[in-house]
Amino acid sequence: MAHPAPSYPEHIDEELQRIDPTFRLKWEPRCAMNGVTTHRDENGRLIKPTFEGRFELWATDTAGRDYVVQVLETEEGEFKPPGDWLVQRRRQLNPERFGGSTDEMVRRHVEIPAAERERKLQEESDDAIEDGIDWATQVETPKVGRHINYHGDRMFSGGSGGEMSRIIQPPPQRIIVPMPGRRPT
Repeated sequence: MAHPAPSYPEHIDEELQRIDPTFRLKWEPRCAMNGVTTHRDENGRLIKPTFEGRFELWATDTAGRDYVVQVLETEEGEFKPPGDWLVQRRRQLNPERFGGSTDEMVRRHVEIPAAERERKLQEESDDAIEDGIDWATQVETPKVGRHINYHGDRMFSGGSGGEMSRIIQPPPQRIIVPMPGRRPT
C-alpha cells in the first residue's frame, strides 16, 4: 500500500529552485525496500518485501533528460524529510560556487578532504609506531627509580605506592623453571 507523501516546509522548494531551476522533489513510495526480495517462509508461504517511501531530488540535464540527484535518507538508510539541511547541502555542492567547474567542486569536497584524512591517518600511524618504540625502550631499559606494579595479569608503570598510570607491556609469559632432578614438561 502506497503511503502519502509527508509534508515539509514550502520554502524548501523555493530555495532549491534558486540553486538550480530544474530541481524538484518527488515522493517515491516504493524507494526503499525492507527485507529481502520475494521469498518463501519455512512453511512455504510466499513472503513479499515491504517498501518505504523516500523523497528524491530530481533535476534535468542540458539535453532535457530527468535524473535523480539524491535520495533523501540518513547514512543508515532511514527516512529523512526535506529541510534546510538539504538546501545547505545543495548550496555546498553547487558548481556555480566553483566557477561552474564540477572538477573543482569534486576536488574541494572529495579529493582535499580525502588527502587530509590520509594525512591524519599517517600521523596516527607514526604516533603509534613512536609509542611502540617508547614501550619497547621502557621494557628493555627501565629508568632508575621506576618500578613495575603487577596487577592481576597486567603490568603497569607508575610512581610510588599502588598507583597505576599505564600499561607498558602485555601480560608476562609463563616461564617454566626446571627443578633439580626433574625434566620440564
